[in-house]
Amino acid sequence: MVTTAATLHANGVTDVQTSEQAAEALRPIAGQFAFIIFALGILGTGLLAVPVLAGSSAYALAEAMRWQSRPRPLTE
Repeated sequence: MVTTAATLHANGVTDVQTSEQAAEALRPIAGQFAFIIFALGILGTGLLAVPVLAGSSAYALAEAMRWQSRPRPLTE
């Protein structure tokens, strides 16, 4: 994010309203692949959120159903 912000500011882009504007401002560095690189970054961010959402949903469901949410030891 810092690199993108520095690049945008260096090119005089200080008011970005859409992701298209941000990708277009990265064109001086990324060239014709700016949109692809930006899209991969957005997709990667979304994929990072999946395990967090799954874990928090499981914890919330366990709390709502009053199930034990801590894992049991493997040796019993």
